[in-house]
Amino acid sequence: IKDLKGKTVVNVTTGENLAKVADTMIDSNSTRVAAVVIQVGDFLQPEYQYIQSDDVQVWGSDVILVRGDDVLIPAMDVADRSDWLKTSDYLRRRTVLDANGTRLGLIGDIFIDTEGRFTGYRMSQVNVEGPLSESKYIPASATQSVGPDYVIVDTGRFEPGDLAPELDAEAGDEDRDDDSPLFGDPDNRL
Repeated sequence: IKDLKGKTVVNVTTGENLAKVADTMIDSNSTRVAAVVIQVGDFLQPEYQYIQSDDVQVWGSDVILVRGDDVLIPAMDVADRSDWLKTSDYLRRRTVLDANGTRLGLIGDIFIDTEGRFTGYRMSQVNVEGPLSESKYIPASATQSVGPDYVIVDTGRFEPGDLAPELDAEAGDEDRDDDSPLFGDPDNRL
């Protein structure tokens, strides 16, 4: 989710650059991105607006494509924000506990998929020994509850040491021979 900050938001209909993402909001009830936060106004008097995730057409690797230019909503006009957590706040000081009350560590990043669904946590600090300290990954499916101070996970819902698909792909890229093609038949190189 750190990669979303600073990403350009583009109107898919007109191709117009609308803004850059300043932050994101997570809906603690549905474990998905609820909205992206856009900063408008000047540096001295910033004003924040939201683009709700329902208005995002594509969570692209380079830009976020939205449906139209009327998707910017002033913060005060967004209903049902009480369960939304700002990821900049959510990532800082958020301790992960297991269901037995053991501190597992601190969240360093949150993974989302191309449809804005929350898929897992990457730990910046792990307080326990074993496979979790190696992978530093907890899948979203292990989430039991998300609160203002702690995230509680059920360690019985995942295999510590499993890697996120994103991390697994990175590891695969590191193991890749530089002469092998990224796609297709090795004899059919571009």
